[in-house]
Amino acid sequence: MFPPRADRQPDGGFGSSVIGIGDVNGDGVPDMAIGANSLDVNQTVNPDTGNFSSCTPAATPGAVCNEDQGRVYIYSGKADMDDPSRGQVIRVVDAPTPQAFAYFGDDQAVGTGDLNGDGVNDFVEPEPSENVGLCDANFDGGSVPCPVGAAYTISGFTGEVINRLLPPLADRNPYDSFAYGGVSNPGDVTGDGIDDITMGEPFSDAGGHLYLYDGAASGPAGSDKLPRLALADPADQIGAGFGFGRGTGREPRDVNGDGVGEFYGVDPGQKVGAVANAGEAYALSGVDGSIVQRLEDPNPKPSGSFGFYHASAGDLNGDGAPDVLAMRFTFTQNAYAPDPPPGAAAYVLDGRTGAGLVTLPGMTSDGPAQSLASPGDLNGDGYPDYLLGGRVSDGSVGDLTGRVLVELSGPPAAPPATSPAANPSGAAPTATPFAATNARDTTRPVLLGLSLSPRRFRAALSGASVATVVGSRVSFSLSEKASVRFAVERAR
Repeated sequence: MFPPRADRQPDGGFGSSVIGIGDVNGDGVPDMAIGANSLDVNQTVNPDTGNFSSCTPAATPGAVCNEDQGRVYIYSGKADMDDPSRGQVIRVVDAPTPQAFAYFGDDQAVGTGDLNGDGVNDFVEPEPSENVGLCDANFDGGSVPCPVGAAYTISGFTGEVINRLLPPLADRNPYDSFAYGGVSNPGDVTGDGIDDITMGEPFSDAGGHLYLYDGAASGPAGSDKLPRLALADPADQIGAGFGFGRGTGREPRDVNGDGVGEFYGVDPGQKVGAVANAGEAYALSGVDGSIVQRLEDPNPKPSGSFGFYHASAGDLNGDGAPDVLAMRFTFTQNAYAPDPPPGAAAYVLDGRTGAGLVTLPGMTSDGPAQSLASPGDLNGDGYPDYLLGGRVSDGSVGDLTGRVLVELSGPPAAPPATSPAANPSGAAPTATPFAATNARDTTRPVLLGLSLSPRRFRAALSGASVATVVGSRVSFSLSEKASVRFAVERAR
């Protein structure tokens, strides 16, 4: 799938965000929104060379060429995915506030349900460098356009702006990265039947901010909306990055019984005990933003940034409450990060108590730990399954070696038998903890044509070459345009 021919610019950033937005054109097939956050709008073609010129005014009278303004495309999902040229653009969404270096369509986009009551799903697109008012952005005592950042709720049906989301006036500082982190759809926190929205501002001097917005459309189309809750870093720790993170958060549920759901917040740079930058996440009250539950790395490591990558995990332990999938970040040791990497890990945490349910198997010390997903029950056994992916350092191939782990959960094993000699009191044996047994290491390679019993995996790889095969795990080298698509099937 490619951008429209007129927008195929070098470094245009097509694919900076890709989100599912449901069926917006009524053909019965889910559609998608794809961002190109570095697109130069009104860029022209040099007639002598046929190449794109530098960002200069276009031939259209009065048009201005805005470098890195960005653009979003709504694509029909009704296409032959084996023929990327057949992707159809339903509509194009331009930056609502046109300007250079706005980066509209950045990677924090998120889909929502129907926000404006027209029966069609909507979505949120960030414009993290949008100028909002004037400030001393150059720190020289003058007043210039202030790069505060903004985000927009967009109608899936028309592509028009529903509302512009802004931080409170007191928090509108340059380069605090509002809408650059923590953009998430936490579901319906407020109980009005409409999805709500969280938005982070992680780089403020106060250690970061997180905001909760009512998702429902309000006021005239395009009007500004302020947050329902504005939260500062609970630990008040400079550099903690409160509100920074990527993921779907957690499904809202009422842990404390106050009748209002909670939402997810993360402090990826938080010091936990004596462990610097270990990271910590929270279930936050939908009433006042107070901490209802702490979610911590069961084995915290320095620079682990636990919780930065997260997703709702479904109900893994069958207690009726949705659980949380969270990852410990890792990085490659280099001149900028001379300390040994913290070691990657991913966990499913109990949605009721915050306790660890399981450590997902298959991780190595260096990953993969750059993305995760909770796609539901892939293999039809009634238990939610998970995907973990990212770059993995491999000296024989290079730092672009990638790996995807498919984690197929299963029922807990029966508790071990206890002999009278081992249990002289005659008391009933304690059940084996669910955390120790509920997931099997059934990680399988994502590779076309490879079948494994009892389950078969098939995949289509584009721009990838197999690097190594070790047991049931395949590492593959990815080009910049590589894509991986796979399905999990029961063996026939």
